[in-house]
Amino acid sequence: MVNFNGFVRFWGASTALMLLAWTLSACASATTTAPSPEPTTGIATATTATAGTAVVTTPTVTTAPATAVATTAATTTDTPVADEAKRAQAQKRFEEGYHIFDVEGGTNHLARAIERYDQAIALDPACAKAYAGKGIALAFRGDLSTGVQLLDKAISLAPDDAFGHYNKGLALKLHRQYPAAEASFQEALRHDPHHPWTYFGLASIYDSWGKEAEALRYLGKAIEILPYCKVTAREKAQEDFAHVQGTPAFQRLIAD
Repeated sequence: MVNFNGFVRFWGASTALMLLAWTLSACASATTTAPSPEPTTGIATATTATAGTAVVTTPTVTTAPATAVATTAATTTDTPVADEAKRAQAQKRFEEGYHIFDVEGGTNHLARAIERYDQAIALDPACAKAYAGKGIALAFRGDLSTGVQLLDKAISLAPDDAFGHYNKGLALKLHRQYPAAEASFQEALRHDPHHPWTYFGLASIYDSWGKEAEALRYLGKAIEILPYCKVTAREKAQEDFAHVQGTPAFQRLIAD
């Protein structure tokens, strides 16, 4: 079990505000444009234990989504559609789960968050964000295989919502599945080209591959959209930008 006590407080309480920009949309309805407070984020590391499953050793990542436009979730033919009251209840359970996962931390917080996501899914089987939330929580707990299955379910329900694609990329990045993570992040950008932390995640992947030009370009885009990204880049330079951290271009990007 991963110890995620103080999961977001490591980066700062402002992440909780950014979280609402992507999570306050209805689970399976209503197009909503959300505000964009400043988040903080990092990229976690993992050591692979068995195929498809990794044991996370030093987690330093938060899911800190930026402004996004939530689209109407396209439900599959075999997914029941909940009534409006149940959708509202499901959305509330999802928000509670994400708050536990990304803000509260503490003992057994992953299990407690997953419990809320399960409640949301029971109320509204078409609540895409609840599947995504449970998927990323399971990935942080070490179960990448099941986590990705749930993230794929979220994407099937809401294929045009960047939230599922972003979190799938995050889960894969966490477990060092870099090529697949890159593909998911790129798909997230296709649906939300203004999400700074997706650019940040891609920059970290390209740095891990030694692709310095791409790493700097994507990091620059993240900082252009959200200048606070330079703070995270400074704090996590050794972990996320080992190849470029000593270059003049990187130092210019992160300078105050």
